[in-house]
Amino acid sequence: MEDLAGRLQVSDRIVWTGSLSGPRKWAALRYAEALVLTSHTENFGIVVVEALAVGTPVLVSKRVNIWPEVVAAGAGYAEENTVEGSVRLLRRWQDTSHADRARMSESGKAVFQQRCEISLIAKNLEGVLRECAYGRVDAG
Repeated sequence: MEDLAGRLQVSDRIVWTGSLSGPRKWAALRYAEALVLTSHTENFGIVVVEALAVGTPVLVSKRVNIWPEVVAAGAGYAEENTVEGSVRLLRRWQDTSHADRARMSESGKAVFQQRCEISLIAKNLEGVLRECAYGRVDAG
């Protein structure tokens, strides 16, 4: 990919970070213009949720199973997982105004708080476990 970027003369626009974790990962997510995940298959895409948490808009393929929530929330864009779809994502992002990007950032934070925040998930999981154990949600 680095060789291809060099041949296409876009190397100066790409940062090849390798694996990131801890504070470096969170800093990269916070300061990125957008997270792009044009995956062929993602069961959930935890990095997408992490990006939403810090307000980074996401550009994903429709093979990242959280894409409908991203699009419905106005927190990013989704396209088919083809070269053409990826190009559409990047061009669409390029054409997105700074005001719309700011709105997407706020929408991402909001959808994270409403759907993905850990205490909410724990509460929902507790309900499911109670239903499995007792046959009803309100047991306990």
